[in-house]
Amino acid sequence: MNYFKLFDIEQSFDVDLSTLQKKYFNLQNTFHPDKYSTASSRDKLLVLQKTSEINDAYNVLKNPISRAEHLLNINGIHFDSNKTIADDTFLFEQMELRETIEEVSNDIENMQNKLEELSQYVDAKYNKILEQLNELIGIENWNQVFLEVQKLKFYSKLVTEIEDLEDKII
Repeated sequence: MNYFKLFDIEQSFDVDLSTLQKKYFNLQNTFHPDKYSTASSRDKLLVLQKTSEINDAYNVLKNPISRAEHLLNINGIHFDSNKTIADDTFLFEQMELRETIEEVSNDIENMQNKLEELSQYVDAKYNKILEQLNELIGIENWNQVFLEVQKLKFYSKLVTEIEDLEDKII
């Protein structure tokens, strides 16, 4: 199913999240189970399935990673998370960033300042990939989109790890 069509929005990586949310609420209202309380059991089941589909679609489209994966699927490229990245520079950077996080987590005195620096660096990388994805999807360079999504997932995990460390010092 094409979730962009379900929400009647342009099939694009750059999604207006406020428009998406409005369309989500409208669809939820249209297919709210309470409106079908007197319907047949079959129709009630269909409405519940539609509501579930709407929820799934909304969750996919509001997240940049799952939205990019959905665009890949729509265009015949099935995301295989087991496929590794062959970019040596990126792999080396991954190792360095993992080591940095390990060092930061062991340096209690300077943790906050180092986490801020690391967070800014990772956020900048994450946002740069978002920009690249938007461009690559626009020109339908799906193989490169696939690689950038893998990188985005890595940076997304780093953001979560950094946030977890920040929560520990608060």
